[in-house]
Amino acid sequence: MAKNFRILSRQESNRSIRIQLRGDFDGTSAHELANVLNKYGASYPKVEIDTEGLRSIDGFGLDVIIVRLKSLPRAHARIIFTGRFKSNFIGS
Repeated sequence: MAKNFRILSRQESNRSIRIQLRGDFDGTSAHELANVLNKYGASYPKVEIDTEGLRSIDGFGLDVIIVRLKSLPRAHARIIFTGRFKSNFIGS
């Protein structure tokens, strides 16, 4: 994982959770995010991922998260990306 990467989460309501990404996003960071989504995706119908705090996105990390998102169970939460890097994740 990038040394400065962090994931912060906050429950917005009993129906949603907000995840904030901070620092540099690489392949290991993508796996960490996928693990967090596995944890929260079954408990909340909506997960918002805020990309505003990212400094950079490694192409490999983006490829990893796209594959991991596509492998989530169908009954998983609706995932919404926000922030300045949201368009990088939209294809996921």
